[in-house]
Amino acid sequence: MAKTIIRPARFTDVFAIESALLESIRETASLTVEFEKPYVYQWIMELIRQGTVIVAEKDSEIVGVIALEKGTWPWHREHEFFGNPILYVHPDHRYGGVALSLVKHAKGIASAAGVDLVLDVSWGDDALKKQRFLEIHGGERIGGKYLFRQGGAHGLQRQPDVNVNVSPKAPKVDGEGGAGDGRPRQHPIEEGPYVLQPDEAPIFGGPADSEADA
Repeated sequence: MAKTIIRPARFTDVFAIESALLESIRETASLTVEFEKPYVYQWIMELIRQGTVIVAEKDSEIVGVIALEKGTWPWHREHEFFGNPILYVHPDHRYGGVALSLVKHAKGIASAAGVDLVLDVSWGDDALKKQRFLEIHGGERIGGKYLFRQGGAHGLQRQPDVNVNVSPKAPKVDGEGGAGDGRPRQHPIEEGPYVLQPDEAPIFGGPADSEADA
């Protein structure tokens, strides 16, 4: 069986990421949300260009995605953070470490940027399992969100011992046309795909399925 790899999103992934966004909303909302397709497409493309979208890929299919977008606390405008407008793992690939790996890489991006990571999983029938998952892996509950303190100039507190594959000094890819030439900027994940390890924790803290990524 093919390995699951974690990698930066490419522009060619945009439609798969859009589908993941819609599926995550269908799973967690009791109403149908109509999107302005051109806006959603442009928004996802911009996040990919910024290097803040990570995908899990297996057998050439996108099976999970986390997308990050900068925000600020209403009561603390000077403190920026990365929030997750998208965090989704396909049902057939849950409980196999995919979500944990996506969150690890999201923490790496936030840490390299010197801002905190705030994840929102306060929705859906399995919200309590998701919340427990984030608590186990270091999330601090603030309202319905979970804060991972990364520190830095804009963070609430420095937490230097983040154990992820990160290269904070990695240069941005501007190309000859500069930042607007349509090429994605390189984010802090090291070159090469990240392969899930058999001993990684499952998505919600249940028994790991070592066969899933074999």
